[in-house]
Amino acid sequence: LFTFKQAEAGVYNLNTPLTYTGADYYPGSGIIKGSAFGTIYSLKTVAEYSIVYSDNSAYTMLQRYINKQQLMAYAANLGCPNYANFDSNWPNVSAIDEALWWAEIYNFASTSEYGKQLYNAFLTATNPIIKKALNGEHAVAHKSGSMSYYYHDAGIVHSDDPYLLVVLTHNPYNYSSKNDSYFYPLAREIDKLINP
Repeated sequence: LFTFKQAEAGVYNLNTPLTYTGADYYPGSGIIKGSAFGTIYSLKTVAEYSIVYSDNSAYTMLQRYINKQQLMAYAANLGCPNYANFDSNWPNVSAIDEALWWAEIYNFASTSEYGKQLYNAFLTATNPIIKKALNGEHAVAHKSGSMSYYYHDAGIVHSDDPYLLVVLTHNPYNYSSKNDSYFYPLAREIDKLINP
């Protein structure tokens, strides 16, 4: 969101080349980690890969490029209570932080071509946990994430009455990134309340 907002303002150029280096390598999900060091990607591609493929190396490249102080100021302006944590590459955030930036993403998509490009990346993001929980009944612009005992997804559910959903789970008894048993029933109950 911050990158595309900066591009809209003319501060960043989405065609800016970024070079993948050894410092950017990060295990886990993604496709850039399999590239040769020295491979060049555009800022737009790096931002989109971090969303669509949950690409950890792309995210690391993006974090290296952006101005962290400006990012923190932007998050503070949105009202994110944990904006100071945005100085970290992997910040701790709350459901409130996520709800605030998802509301901004949704509004940005309805008012800007840059916002539409960003939103399309979220519509095609892999591992659509919310969409799976709802049996594919609705399109969902989302970004999921999982690690150890955590299993999260957040985004906009495009039902007849679109809504924003943030579900963050922590299961200390199951060292697994597949906590469907926590996530799915909750997402379904929320959807029933909004779409009876």
